[in-house]
Amino acid sequence: MEEGRVIDLAKSTGSSIPQAFANSRTGKVTVESLLDHLRLSGKYGHWYEFNEAPDPQNALVTLVHEFGLNWSIFLVHYVTAMFEQIGISPRIEMSDRSVAFTLPSKK
Repeated sequence: MEEGRVIDLAKSTGSSIPQAFANSRTGKVTVESLLDHLRLSGKYGHWYEFNEAPDPQNALVTLVHEFGLNWSIFLVHYVTAMFEQIGISPRIEMSDRSVAFTLPSKK
């Protein structure tokens, strides 16, 4: 699939599916309910290995996968669209096997 289509698909799904998931599980869309969606997508969907390393100032999440650069591109835009729905712009870094993003503290 060409990169433009990957990005469009990621933005479209990232701005709707996580919110529906969060609402169905908790009744509200929050940072924690969106992170829960990512945790469960990794665990049960086998999309990636989800790792979280909180510190006092930020939450650092790393999604490690074996699906190549297009999957990383998809995840970057999916995560970005997902958090934009609640007014958060994560700081994101990517490689062909991982996507890491930092969120403001969940406190």
